[in-house]
Amino acid sequence: MVMTVLIPGSAQLVAGNRRMGRLAMRIWMGLIATGVLSVVVSYFSHGFAFWAISNTIVLGVARLVLMALAIGWALLFMDARRLGQPLGLQRQHRLAVVGVNGVLCFSVAGALLFGAHMVGVQRNFMITMFGDGEVVGAHDGRFNVLLLGGDAGAGRWGLRPDSLTVASIDARTGKTVPVGLPRNMSNFPFAEGSVMDKQFPKGFDCDECYLNGVSTGPVTTPSCSRAPRRRVSTRP
Repeated sequence: MVMTVLIPGSAQLVAGNRRMGRLAMRIWMGLIATGVLSVVVSYFSHGFAFWAISNTIVLGVARLVLMALAIGWALLFMDARRLGQPLGLQRQHRLAVVGVNGVLCFSVAGALLFGAHMVGVQRNFMITMFGDGEVVGAHDGRFNVLLLGGDAGAGRWGLRPDSLTVASIDARTGKTVPVGLPRNMSNFPFAEGSVMDKQFPKGFDCDECYLNGVSTGPVTTPSCSRAPRRRVSTRP
C-alpha cells in the first residue's frame, strides 16, 4: 500500500499483475512528465498558462482525467491490499490493514475528486463569464476589458454599476493597467455616430445623468433620456 501511494502500479509490478502495473506506472510517469513540461512552458510563456486555465475544453478533459485517476488509484489500493495476503494475518492486524487501506484510499481518491470539482467550478465560471459575445483581437497591442460591480437592493430601482474599471492588458506580456472610472462622471461623450451620440451630441449632460446611470438593466427601454426619471444612487 505504501508503494501504491508513492508510485501507483509498483506493487502490481513486483507481486501482482505486471501488465496492470506497467500500465499504471506509464500513466503515472506520463502525468508527471506532462506536469513538469507544463510548468516549464508556463514559466517562459504566461500566455500558455492563461490558456490552460481558461480553455473550457482543456478544463473539461482535466476534470475527467482527475475523476478517472481517483477511481483507478482506489482500485490499485484495493488490489495492493489483496496482494498483501491479509487473510494470513492475525485478526487485529487484519483490522489495522483494512483501516490503513481505507484511509489511504479515501484520502487519495477524495483529494483527486475534490480537485476535479474545483476544475469543474473553474470551467463553469469561464463558461458563465465568457461564453457569449464576439471575441476580438488586440487593438494597438492591448486588450481592454470593462469590469463592472453591481449595485442593487430591495426597494431600489434598477441595477447600477457601482464600480467601473477598465483593465488594459498588454497582448504580449499580459501586464495589466487598471483605470478606475468615477461612477458620478458627467458630461462624457459617446462614440461618434452611435444612438446615444445622436441623443446627447454634447455629452451625457441631462439632469443627474451620470456614468453609472447609462445602463441600469435589465430593461427593455433606454434607461436614460431627456425625460424626467427617478434619481439614481450617488452615494460617495
